[in-house]
Formats: sequence, C-alpha cells, structure tokens
Amino acid sequence: MSPTLSTSYIAVTPKTHNVCMDINYNSDPKAVQEVQNAEIILQQAEEMVRLVNEARERRQEEQKRLEQEKAWLVMTMKSVASEVAEFMVARERRIVLQVIFQLSLAFDQELTEGQEDLDVSVMMPEPLLALCKGKGPEVSSRIPWNSFQKLTL
Repeated sequence: MSPTLSTSYIAVTPKTHNVCMDINYNSDPKAVQEVQNAEIILQQAEEMVRLVNEARERRQEEQKRLEQEKAWLVMTMKSVASEVAEFMVARERRIVLQVIFQLSLAFDQELTEGQEDLDVSVMMPEPLLALCKGKGPEVSSRIPWNSFQKLTL
C-alpha cells in the first residue's frame, strides 16, 4: 500500500508556559545549570518546530505548483490532440476531394471523347455510306445518294 500525501496538516506550534520561577542563583549552581539547559532545549525545540512548519509550507507550495503544471500539461495535450485531429480531418477531406476531382475529370474526358466520336459519325456520313456501297444494289439503291452529295459540297 503506497502512502498518500495529504494537503491538510496540523501546524505544530510550541506552547510556552510563563511560569515564574524564583530561582536562587546563589543557592545551587547545579539547579542554575539545569535551568539554563532547559532553556536551551526549549529554544532548540521551538527552532525545530519552526523549521518543520517552514518545510511543510514549502512542500505544500511545491505540490500546488506541480499540480498546476500537471493541469496545464493536460490542457496543452488536449489542445494539441484536438488540433491534430482537425488537421487530419482536413487532410482526409482534401484527399477525398482530389480523388473526386480526378475521377470527375476522367469521366468528363471519357464523355467528351465519346461525344466527339458521336459528333464525327453524325456530321460525316461518308464512313457509314462506304460500308453500304459495297453491299450490293439492295442496300445502296435505297439510299438517296444525291442528297448526301449536296450536303458534303
């Protein structure tokens, strides 16, 4: 089980009891030394509490900064992913339009070539008449040759 970090904490604050102690410094040098040692220990404890509180504040500020940075990175990644998706969709659309355009050109070209062949056969009946001339009198006698000659002159 991994430890979890908590954002809430209880500040450790030293409590001093202002107890008036009447110490007769002339009476016992050993008691004076103990009092001085107690004061030094108290000062050291207060300093350690202050350092612990400062370290805790720094850690919380660092956590907050890291969370903000993480949130910014997530938003940036989402934005980039959205832009990439839009770019890919636009690219796919361009490709589809190019294919449609090329197919349209090829189809139009086929229609145009077919129309030109049809126009040539309608405008110039000579190739069709040439087929009929050698077939004998039964086919060629029914065709009014004079009207075609007037058209071509």
